[in-house]
Amino acid sequence: MGNSDLLTLIGIVIALAAYIATVRGRILDKARIATGTDKQNLKLYARLLMLADVPLIISGVSLSVYTAEKEFLQREWGCLLNLGMVSFGFALLALVGFHIYEWYRSFTA
Repeated sequence: MGNSDLLTLIGIVIALAAYIATVRGRILDKARIATGTDKQNLKLYARLLMLADVPLIISGVSLSVYTAEKEFLQREWGCLLNLGMVSFGFALLALVGFHIYEWYRSFTA
């Protein structure tokens, strides 16, 4: 994988992580003013978003270190690339799961 491909993927990871952080922030803002079951459901949903957020952060850090190491130290630790790609894949699966759940909710509402 070339450096331009890695940098593009890192950019995508950063954009997705920022998006998820913004969504989580808005959900937590709503949870602060909600009461009862609504409050608990919003908090749970915000926690569940971490299933995508944490792997994205791991992926971004792993891919960034791998790219810097490859560029500046002229060596490659394939395990960092593998960790970054697997983490990214897990995050994508989590996001797909969230989307399918929301589509289901839309059709059953």
